[in-house]
Amino acid sequence: RLLRQEIAAYERMIPELLKTHQGKFVAILKGELIDSDADDSALATRVYAKYGYRTLLIKEVLEEERIYRMDGGIEVREVR
Repeated sequence: RLLRQEIAAYERMIPELLKTHQGKFVAILKGELIDSDADDSALATRVYAKYGYRTLLIKEVLEEERIYRMDGGIEVREVR
């Protein structure tokens, strides 16, 4: 449930994020953009150090979602 709220917040923010953070990773907590970085690992380390381990969203800001193809022809789409 908490993750769904963060995803919904990201969806509301995406038009502006595409202008300001395209190609970067963003961290969203309680519906707010709390940090961003070009390196998702560095972002996660920094955010968890500051806010503790809790449910939050770290997502790359892209105009089109990535599609991953797995063995056996299964497609896995990012959650948006």
